[in-house]
Amino acid sequence: MGFYHGGELELILTSCVANVGAGVVVATAPALVVGVVSRDEQGLGSGMLNMLISLFGAIFTAGAYAILTSDSTVVEGTAFYQDNGYSWIFWFGAMVTLVALLLSLFIPTLRDPVEEDAAGADADGQGMRPAPVPVAGLAPAPTTPSNAATTG
Repeated sequence: MGFYHGGELELILTSCVANVGAGVVVATAPALVVGVVSRDEQGLGSGMLNMLISLFGAIFTAGAYAILTSDSTVVEGTAFYQDNGYSWIFWFGAMVTLVALLLSLFIPTLRDPVEEDAAGADADGQGMRPAPVPVAGLAPAPTTPSNAATTG
């Protein structure tokens, strides 16, 4: 987009490509987080992901406007952003993407859910389910020959 934004059609096409890429990232990031963390930490991982998306969105927006402002003309109190500023915003986005790709190389390998299930399974094969908690006064009725036909 740093090169091709002179006309409306060029801007529309390059924006579509960029937005499809952003959509792929937003759609697949939760699956990657859930695949890396344990079951007990999935809520924490998803929360951190949402917080970081918001944080970096705010940082990127502030950086983009700083770039635009550095190459603008103010007329009667209104800033008019120049073409060069928009070019640098596109390059700024490309640099952020490159840094994110480099950082993604340090993401640990995905956990194997089959191994985790096998390690957490107890003797009856129920996995890591919590034990039932008895509630006073709600004990199940014992099975006797007289009520076996109705409880079975």
